[in-house]
Amino acid sequence: MLLAKHRGRAHKLAIDPGSPHIVYTCGEDGLVQHLDLRSNTARELFTCREVYGTHVEVVHLNAIAIDPRNPNLFVIGGSDEYARVYDIRNYKWNGSHNFGRSANYFCPSHLIGEAHVGITGLAFSGQSELLVSYNDESIYLFTQEMGLGPDPLSASTKSVDSNSSEVTSPTAVNVDDNVTPQVYKGHRNCETVKGVGFFGPKCEYVVSGSDCGRIFIWKKKGGQLIRVMAADKHVVNCIEPHPHIPALASSGIENDIKIWTPKAIERATLPMKVEQVPSDHIPWLFGVESDEDEDYSYDDDFHYDDDDDEGHGDSSDVDSEDDDVDEDDDDDDDDDDEDGDGGDNSDGGNSFSGSYNDCDFTLSISS
Repeated sequence: MLLAKHRGRAHKLAIDPGSPHIVYTCGEDGLVQHLDLRSNTARELFTCREVYGTHVEVVHLNAIAIDPRNPNLFVIGGSDEYARVYDIRNYKWNGSHNFGRSANYFCPSHLIGEAHVGITGLAFSGQSELLVSYNDESIYLFTQEMGLGPDPLSASTKSVDSNSSEVTSPTAVNVDDNVTPQVYKGHRNCETVKGVGFFGPKCEYVVSGSDCGRIFIWKKKGGQLIRVMAADKHVVNCIEPHPHIPALASSGIENDIKIWTPKAIERATLPMKVEQVPSDHIPWLFGVESDEDEDYSYDDDFHYDDDDDEGHGDSSDVDSEDDDVDEDDDDDDDDDDEDGDGGDNSDGGNSFSGSYNDCDFTLSISS
């Protein structure tokens, strides 16, 4: 039975964590839909459009996520710079209210007004923190107080240099310089639509795929890259942590789905040239292997001083620069667990508590 459809691709669904029969969809047509599997009904909520411009264009949506702490809130992102948060309680089910107005907008200040960036992945933590992954850019972690409010244009000003006639960006934001999102970098998000997610019983880690065919794992607090794992010969697109147990699913261009669990006996190490593509990587956009692959640089801001070439293709050869990265885990966990729930899930299902030992993983593959 067909419940709903989109014109073009639909990259992401979101299941209500409190009501598994409620599903949200978004697509490249800009449409956001609400599905109720109990009654087999679907309702078109709104079509997302740009905030400004002479012609208000449709935003081609790539990602949608629901806040597990407050399932009334969901966030969408796509072909412009803004992550938009909506409150389903503002929707009038008789259709008498225009629901297209966002309750809050999120965007790093330097990307506001940037025409060539878009959002490919979104995720909420158990503490209502918001992860936003941008194409050809980095991943950013926002807390709720970093939002621009329901009208991002009113949070922006035109500033003129008194010593010149030049007008700076029309969207220079008046924000506290100390309130800036945490940044995660080192991966590459250019070729396809990449997801992003939290990992760990208290959302202690951030995970993402990359154009180089690897999975990247950072510590949420501080943004330290602690793990890089070879996971696809082309690109890793999808990353999905299990909601209750320490397991991670990944998929990319290859035909299999890989399940990762933290069971490795020996500590893994980071490659010395993580910013480069592995020599056996096949570029997905071109479909053929190129002799220039080894010279393809990832993030110019991310470098290691050691020129050792080891550790490019095998996830077992990944090494950490700091042998003591585990020592502050307990302190980080206490800080990150704002609810004091120790990471236990509320529905009585499988739960996991404790450290992941810096995410040393083993792999099983499901075709």
